[in-house]
Amino acid sequence: MGAATYKVTIRTDQANEEGKNAVRIRITKDRTTKYYHTAIFLKLDDDPRKSEWNLKATMEKQNWVTSRNRDFVAHNAHIKRVYDGLKEIESIHPTYTAAQIRDAYNKPVQEEKKLGLVPYFLEWVRRKRESRKYGTARSYISIFGYLTEYTGNDVPENILTPSLGSSLVSSMLAQKYAPNTINDALGKLRTLFRHAVLEGYLPPMRNPFEVGKVEKEDTPVDYLTEEQLLSLIDLQIPINKKHLYNARNIFLMQYFLHGARFSEAVLLRWNDVQETQISYRPKKRSSAKKTIPRHAGIDWVLNQYPQEGKYVFPYMEGKDLTEEATEKRITICNRRVNLHLRTLAKIAGLEVHLHTHIQRHTFADRVWNLTGDLRVVQEMVGHGSAKTTENYLQQLGVEIKNQVSEQLYSGVLSGNAQENKLQKPAQSRVTETASKEK
Repeated sequence: MGAATYKVTIRTDQANEEGKNAVRIRITKDRTTKYYHTAIFLKLDDDPRKSEWNLKATMEKQNWVTSRNRDFVAHNAHIKRVYDGLKEIESIHPTYTAAQIRDAYNKPVQEEKKLGLVPYFLEWVRRKRESRKYGTARSYISIFGYLTEYTGNDVPENILTPSLGSSLVSSMLAQKYAPNTINDALGKLRTLFRHAVLEGYLPPMRNPFEVGKVEKEDTPVDYLTEEQLLSLIDLQIPINKKHLYNARNIFLMQYFLHGARFSEAVLLRWNDVQETQISYRPKKRSSAKKTIPRHAGIDWVLNQYPQEGKYVFPYMEGKDLTEEATEKRITICNRRVNLHLRTLAKIAGLEVHLHTHIQRHTFADRVWNLTGDLRVVQEMVGHGSAKTTENYLQQLGVEIKNQVSEQLYSGVLSGNAQENKLQKPAQSRVTETASKEK
């Protein structure tokens, strides 16, 4: 029985619904061939300038996925990890067939799991990172931090009583946390606890985080009108303030790209820019691309940057990073841009707390006013759920509701009749009615 041979290949006889081909590792042993599917799909083209698959890839360079795929660093690392893992299994089990090598990699030995809420939280975060949901992983780390700040690093089973949730809320309120922050924390802790019980990390018990939401006042949100937003175009920024210049431009580009998220704008590549449109893959939606016709606003921003390097904006240039490192850099850049936007708001005389997300509300409100169609707003903004869109419009609509209410009831009493009825005491009106009845 000879040793197996391994080769990274791409399937050419069949493509998925998006027209992409599966990357596989071919295992050949004793004239029998089996394939391990890496779950990576790439655009294959005979023209190397368009293909995401490198026809001249070598094991030494580990360059199977080209830089035309935004996740090429992570994909190449994943392929190398699987390749090495398959060979390691054969070194431990030299008598395995090609099929056994493949199946053994799919079913790694499970370590005995530690029980409790903290071990499950660590497992939950690991899974999110493994599925490349780095932002979600960070949010759960922050949320769990609120709990351990109150209970200590260890969360023993005897403390998971129905009173824990209420006590946690009281503690967070005392520390001046906003209602939205508290409600978000409770929601994530409820989800985490429920799954911990379902997967056997905790015994069946009542969810301690099933407590009522913290009420918040129906007050107008920090609102940015389209007129205020577009006024930033004419803002005079000193030439030595490049950071303010770039922050203004990426903020406007987000709005021009149908209220794009910061992560989408900061990763915008020159390859995404076509002659008549911009086409890119949103961060939080399906695999379908978002295509936006080029217009004067987009061109105004693009004309300020030379077509050099990979990205339109300078924030992500430099050494290629892993996907997780890229997400961390995006978070850092987002914070910096938000600080620069505050400075821009002062220079522009805007009494609004500018941040990279506020333009999504402005865009959603503008589309709603133009169409009155919730579905159109949802599709253009890129919300996965119509409920999220409703929340956007509900928050933005507080001021509008107040205006409509004033207009609605301002004509109930008019002229002298209004003045007379308002001045006449209630008791006199009762007496007057009684006299008429007599």
